[in-house]
Amino acid sequence: MLAEPSSLLLTLLMFGVVFALMTIGMPVTFCFGVTGVVFAILFMPSAKLFLIPISMYGAVSSPILMAVPAFIFMGNILVYTGIAKEFFNAIYQWLPIRGSLAVITEIIGAGFASICGGSVPTTLAIGNIALPEMLRRGYDKDLALGSVGTAGL
Repeated sequence: MLAEPSSLLLTLLMFGVVFALMTIGMPVTFCFGVTGVVFAILFMPSAKLFLIPISMYGAVSSPILMAVPAFIFMGNILVYTGIAKEFFNAIYQWLPIRGSLAVITEIIGAGFASICGGSVPTTLAIGNIALPEMLRRGYDKDLALGSVGTAGL
């Protein structure tokens, strides 16, 4: 364990390492993971290092994440059976105004998130259903991705 630097110096060092790893082409997830583990080993007391695997296990064993495959499967069923297409056709006929599918995607995402309790499964399921339909109807890709990405929040 090295001597404890100031919080500002430690923060700047960590951001510098993350930025350097990103510039050499490492994926963002691994940049943050490697930086966090290396700085924990260097600057944490060795008695607390056992917390790293415990917190990693806690992050991936979340009950919300266990539902993600089921929500993806449900979204695929709705898309490939044509139910989602018919649903969006009905919405578009009820509200034939510009941007109505993006607004409805947000409303459905909020309702779905309140039912399932998580933003990740909601975004995945709504993304499976709404994104292809919005792109098929000529929505701008950025608008479609933005409305789907924020639907579960």
